[in-house]
Amino acid sequence: MAGGALEGVRVVELGQMVSAPYCAKLFADYGADVVKVEPLAGDTARTWGPFPGDVPHPEKSGLFFFLNTNKRSVAIDVSVERGRALLLDLLSRADVLIENQLPRQIRSLRLDYATLRDANPNLVVVSITPYGQTGPYAEWNGYDLNAYHLTGASHRYCGRPGEAPLEHGTFAADFYGAMTAATWRLAAVLGRDLVGGGQHVEGDPAGGGGAQALAVGGAAGVGPDHALEAEREPVAGDLLAEVGELLLG
Repeated sequence: MAGGALEGVRVVELGQMVSAPYCAKLFADYGADVVKVEPLAGDTARTWGPFPGDVPHPEKSGLFFFLNTNKRSVAIDVSVERGRALLLDLLSRADVLIENQLPRQIRSLRLDYATLRDANPNLVVVSITPYGQTGPYAEWNGYDLNAYHLTGASHRYCGRPGEAPLEHGTFAADFYGAMTAATWRLAAVLGRDLVGGGQHVEGDPAGGGGAQALAVGGAAGVGPDHALEAEREPVAGDLLAEVGELLLG
């Protein structure tokens, strides 16, 4: 989109499904030039509906359309040397990379931050993974559902006391993680002159979802019903408190 507030900012997206694509979409919608790098088989989001007439088609996915407005795209197999070289060429002229691969996948592709920093010292790298880049869960596979319930937010918003938690709204944690990462990324881009170059910015749906749960809970207040729930279910209440301490320090 020409003429937006972020016109002139160049972004490369190496992500699938929701978190990285939505993070990149937020920049694209404000005028950044975003190039989406898809695998040769296409973004997995292309297989998700809704589809017109409920007939699946990789070019007609409602989810994919929503997440990828105002972007350009290219299909590259970054697991082979030629494809990796093409990606590095794109990144040498970019301001930002947004990716949501697991840390071990990035290492296997030799696309870790140290390597990318050598190729472009001003590059801001945003990594969005289910549980962050470090810590006991960093290398675990995970999805939006897992990240959301790890926060403890489901205890308050998705179920009744004494019963199993219910599934939350689709991709809520991924959207929270993407919005948080977009905010940090913009600060990192605008702050490059202050810190002397690019940075590696970490975002994770579990952390973003936990922060949102605490913010909403704080704004709504805790009524007597919630106090009773905490008494009946101290384990879930303790988990939410631990997540809050982890996030807020």
